Amino acid sequence: MGVFKTEVFFLCYAFLPVVVPCDTRTNGRLSFQELATKYGHPPQEYQVNTEDGYILTLHRFPGSRDIPILLQHGTLDSSATWILRGNDSLGISLANAKYDVWMSNLRGNRYSRKHKYLNPDKDAAFWDIDLDHFGIYDLSAIIDFILQVTGAKKLNAIGHSAGNTVFYVLGSNRPQYNSKINVLIALAPIAYFHNHHKPVAWLGKNAEIINNILLAFNIHELFGETILQQKLVKLICSQPHIGYEICMNSLLFPLVGFDNQEIGSEFNPIIFGHFPAGFPRKTLLHYSQIFKRKSFGPFDYGDDNVRYYNRTRPPSYNLSVVSMRIILIAGENDKLAPLKNVNRLRKNLPNVVKYIVPAQKRFNHLDFTWGEHTKLILFPIIFDALENNNY
Repeated sequence: MGVFKTEVFFLCYAFLPVVVPCDTRTNGRLSFQELATKYGHPPQEYQVNTEDGYILTLHRFPGSRDIPILLQHGTLDSSATWILRGNDSLGISLANAKYDVWMSNLRGNRYSRKHKYLNPDKDAAFWDIDLDHFGIYDLSAIIDFILQVTGAKKLNAIGHSAGNTVFYVLGSNRPQYNSKINVLIALAPIAYFHNHHKPVAWLGKNAEIINNILLAFNIHELFGETILQQKLVKLICSQPHIGYEICMNSLLFPLVGFDNQEIGSEFNPIIFGHFPAGFPRKTLLHYSQIFKRKSFGPFDYGDDNVRYYNRTRPPSYNLSVVSMRIILIAGENDKLAPLKNVNRLRKNLPNVVKYIVPAQKRFNHLDFTWGEHTKLILFPIIFDALENNNY
């Protein structure tokens, strides 16, 4: 038995109960590069510099089709979310269909934890990040880089959750970028937060208290790879059965909608090997402000609003100028993006070309990227949208 096989055997059988396939467990320990290579697509990796000094990592599966596709992850996530299901994942499936697939990482996650001058482990200023930074600075730099490298005039985009929110922020603040998006396919789209059930509403109402506690302990990064929070999550949640009961059934499903048919305990080690991928404390506070204000707008600086916005309260994002073509795909069982909120978003966006709710009533917020049968339920809709919305 070679060294590598010996290590894999040891990892699989020495620490975890022998109840799930070794392949499932080891996938949770692989990096993006290793996991993508395992499924036949060794990725290209690029570093993108934003105008305010952050260094972002892009992963790419080169393809022969003309229009590149940008896959944009959501909150607490990373580019890895698009390949966790291997051959049944969206990233690998698009690559197998010869699309030129780009998967980005927003500032602060495990793959984009770099800055020209700031040290994320020492400088609190690194974590001064809200939705404006993701949309106005990160997304604009990512789009420009992809179009420069490929020579394309436009790109297609697929976002999940808050991975769509950043497009609305960009389109409203820098309207010239609307013309660079051929079509945005918005999976589980999030903008408004006020029509939520109790667990999400409780977090929204108490986020400021939680934020003050974190500030008291000088905590600016949530679930970063090198800190105790993340190590505890991996230790507990990656266990296939007890981790599933604690982290999925008791924590995540109440927030996103229950659906153990699509995400079972055997998939747990993979999920929590890659998720959460780190996130700024300030951004979660921004979400809670949107919840309380019942409007979609930039960060509320309180007494400093006049300095930032020349007014005492922050304005709302002007969604009427977000002219990019958008296809909204929402889940009936999605507790983080409930249909009431998606319907409000639909009314405020001027160029929604399609609004789709999959027939499966159990489809929740996480199924859009991690569901076992998402390839059958969702991919035909996505591939049809890509084929029939060319500029």
